[in-house]
Amino acid sequence: DDADVDIFIPARFRDTALDGDRVRVTTWLGVKGVEGRVEEVLSRGRAKLTGTIRRAGRHVYLEPDDPRIASTYGQVALEEAGGTASEGECALAEITQYPVSSARRAGAGGLVARVIRILGESGDPRTEVAKVIACADIPDTFPEEVQAAAAHAPAELLPSDFADRVDLRDRPFLTIDPET
Repeated sequence: DDADVDIFIPARFRDTALDGDRVRVTTWLGVKGVEGRVEEVLSRGRAKLTGTIRRAGRHVYLEPDDPRIASTYGQVALEEAGGTASEGECALAEITQYPVSSARRAGAGGLVARVIRILGESGDPRTEVAKVIACADIPDTFPEEVQAAAAHAPAELLPSDFADRVDLRDRPFLTIDPET
């Protein structure tokens, strides 16, 4: 919080810190400017991540989309063997266990997550949009009160709806919105 300069932290000095975490660091002037070592993770900055479901024999894991997620060989262990997720599907997962500091590891596991939702097939543009929405915590459903108001809205236009308006429904329009 008190540094006005960027601090370069090599992978070997990140310990269990993930991108977005708030950390306490020790710094020094190095080859790449100010360099540092993570001494302690103060708070976690990430609770969810997206990735692709992979299977290796009976082992099911999430291959994170974000290369900044430091995990065991690019694999995040999944609780409950990934549930109903299939090989190659993209999923949103919630982190349920963060890695324990290597100094205190003593057999403790690494990063573990639980699949919250299957987002779709890899490579589908809709899946990529769903990933961005999920990671940014952008609401993708309407609140109950909005859905209730919509259910009570009239389905047909009344004559009073045309007051002070020009009816152009018979003319073709071009829209930039996709069919979906």
